[in-house]
Amino acid sequence: MKSQIENLSTLVDDFCEERDWKQFYNIKDLAIGLTSEASELLQIFLWKDSNEVKATLENQATRERIEEVSDVLFFILRIAHLNSIDLQTAF
Repeated sequence: MKSQIENLSTLVDDFCEERDWKQFYNIKDLAIGLTSEASELLQIFLWKDSNEVKATLENQATRERIEEVSDVLFFILRIAHLNSIDLQTAF
């Protein structure tokens, strides 16, 4: 039985294969993409105190921006798959 991580990794792989993106992916560019997406997530909370963070999380438009976390996961899964990293074991 496949783990949830394996299922997500398969979704990412299929998504990339459909677009012929493998040619663009190497560890350096994937690491840059991961960092860029994580920075976009961080930008949402930059300079906010705890009350502002709470208000941000309660705002529907901002919550949609927080979905940047899924882009971070995308890059983590892609890096792991292309470099034979078993995330479940590594975690």
